[in-house]
Amino acid sequence: MRCVRFCVLLIVVSVATTAEDLVPIRFVDRTAAAGIVFKHENARSPERYLIETMAAGAAWIDFDNDGKLDLYLINSAPTKVFQPRTPLRNALYRNNGDGTFTDVTVKAGVAATGIFGMGAAVGDYDNDGLPGSVRDRLP
Repeated sequence: MRCVRFCVLLIVVSVATTAEDLVPIRFVDRTAAAGIVFKHENARSPERYLIETMAAGAAWIDFDNDGKLDLYLINSAPTKVFQPRTPLRNALYRNNGDGTFTDVTVKAGVAATGIFGMGAAVGDYDNDGLPGSVRDRLP
């Protein structure tokens, strides 16, 4: 009986996904409208150092425990072979709950200016029931 249900499900799925039933997906860039203004710099050089290949990161974390996922973005930093035109920093955007975000990086103290970010992870690493974040970086 289980096999029959599975086979019927497969037939229904395959019938519902014919070329005529497919609707084209259209993506729209809403970052600026959402209040997210962030540009990642990868510190690219002709030498292709290891840190350049591992740069950047992003993490969704409810940093203020309001039940909405906030966005933390990781950036690179100046190196011996890369000098950005403007100072680079990480960015933390608080979710306003209406499709927009507010930059709270400075207030939260997580800009990490001058530190070459290489990723981010979120988890309850100290078992207190709250999310914590870990940033992989080079000083």
